[in-house]
Amino acid sequence: MRITFTATLLGAVLVAAPAFPAGMNAGVESEYAGGTVVTIPVNTRGRLDTSDPKMLQFHYGKPTYKIDYSKITTLEVTEKSEPRLGRIGAKALPFLQKKAQALSIGFTGENGRGETVILEMAKYRMGEVLPVLEARSGKRVAGTNGAPVAQKGPGLSKPAGSSADGTPFWGDRYWKTARNEEAWKKK
Repeated sequence: MRITFTATLLGAVLVAAPAFPAGMNAGVESEYAGGTVVTIPVNTRGRLDTSDPKMLQFHYGKPTYKIDYSKITTLEVTEKSEPRLGRIGAKALPFLQKKAQALSIGFTGENGRGETVILEMAKYRMGEVLPVLEARSGKRVAGTNGAPVAQKGPGLSKPAGSSADGTPFWGDRYWKTARNEEAWKKK
C-alpha cells in the first residue's frame, strides 16, 4: 500500500515537472524554421524570451542563442497555415487549420555580416512578442509586402466603436459608455 502511494506521488511529480529547467519558463513557445544561424538546428522547438532588456534570447534545450536588440535591422511577419488533419481534412474543413505566423528577424552578426533568424509561433502569441521587439529594437514590424503589420493583442487592437471605414459604432446611440459620454451629455 505504501509503495503504491509513493509510486503514484512520484509519477504525479514527474508529470507536473516543467519541460524546461528553472529560469527558462519565460518566453513564447516557438520553432526555429531556418535562417543563416548554423548553431541552431532547423525545426528546433524552444522559447523566445524577451524578458532581458538588452538581449533577445531563444532557449532551445540547454543552449541559448542571444541577439542584441540594438543590432536588429529588420522585423517581418508572414502568415502560415498548417493543416491539423492532413491535406484532405484541411481542404474539406478549412477551420481545422492551425494558425501560425513566422517572424523573420534580420540582424548584424558578430562578424559584421547580415544574419537572419526565422521563428514560427502561434498567431495569438505574436501579439505578446511584437510590441516588445519594436520598443527595444526601434524597428517597425513589416508584412511580406513591406507594409506595417496591424498588431492585435492586449491593448493593441483598434478602439471599440470604430470600424474599418471610420464610421461610429451603431450601439453608441443605445448604450452610454465612457467613450461616448460627451454625446449623451448633449442630448
